[in-house]
Amino acid sequence: MTAFKMKLCLWDSKLECENFTPFLNLNIFLDEDGLQVVADILDIMKQHVLILHAEIQRDFTDLQNCKNVHRFITNPFAISVVDLPSEDYVIQEQFIDLLNDGGAKNAFRNMYCSEFWIEMMQSYPDVTKLALKFIVPFATMYECETGFATLLTIKTKAHSKLDVAHDMRIALSKMQPNIEDILQTKQVPPSH
Repeated sequence: MTAFKMKLCLWDSKLECENFTPFLNLNIFLDEDGLQVVADILDIMKQHVLILHAEIQRDFTDLQNCKNVHRFITNPFAISVVDLPSEDYVIQEQFIDLLNDGGAKNAFRNMYCSEFWIEMMQSYPDVTKLALKFIVPFATMYECETGFATLLTIKTKAHSKLDVAHDMRIALSKMQPNIEDILQTKQVPPSH
């Protein structure tokens, strides 16, 4: 989002100079026919870019903290309490305790990020809840997208009437089937 907002500022500055390079199709059209953009149209274009920038600012205000949140989650020992994405006093105090906990630092070095935060739930519940609040939505979004992609693969137009529940369960399962056990439970058909 930060990159896109910066691009919007760049586009606005290009429009100020009547440079349409960021707008490839418009630029080609104007160059091919040797046309100029009327001042009123240029003002409308600038206004649209500014409105889009303002809407993104408004809609993604939480993403302003994104860098601090990312650093807090991926390496809590690399930030200070001032950079913590919370003003809650209890969370800040627990975070200070976490920063000075040698066992927690050692655990962080030896675990995956998500495992570390789950491990810290008992000792630092409020700080952990803050971290998990940011971690969990991404995992669940990923699971939803994976499930939907699998459904689209299974349920094509040719197979639109299929009941996909069993196929989905198999496709999305992370368990490996024990083929030996499955084969032992099956009866071999008699030969003729």
